[in-house]
Amino acid sequence: MSFRDRIGIDLARRVPAEEGVQLAVDNGVRNIDIQTDIAPNAMESFDDARCHAVREACEKNDIHLGLHTLSGVKVAEISPFLRNATDEYLKAYIDLAVKLNAEWIVVHGGYDFTSCKDIRKQASVDRLKRIVGYAEEKDVLLQLENLNNEPELAEVH
Repeated sequence: MSFRDRIGIDLARRVPAEEGVQLAVDNGVRNIDIQTDIAPNAMESFDDARCHAVREACEKNDIHLGLHTLSGVKVAEISPFLRNATDEYLKAYIDLAVKLNAEWIVVHGGYDFTSCKDIRKQASVDRLKRIVGYAEEKDVLLQLENLNNEPELAEVH
């Protein structure tokens, strides 16, 4: 695989998936990923017809599609209600990846608060173990995005 073939664009939610595929074709890019939290690529907008159209466009043009979860949704969530919602959120991304034939999903570790770093780290590890199991059942690749260091004294007011 050439270096150029490894280049990709994180389209996030800037354009609809269908336009993103065409942008990739027009610019000689083979790899794109999209975020499906809100319009124009809100998860619930991917009915069977839209999934089929995106899959077909990718296959026809040799475009590799990935999904990219919202960085604000942290796998290290420990709060009641939100911890279960985070599990469901990640499962929904995996289910959509299957419907779209997406080749990967980028997830975020997210334990960026130092006041409870140890329990958030553990929550992150535990959740990733659970969600990796689900992803393996569905034959979906998860990629963990790198975590940036928190600025020193970030929580000092």
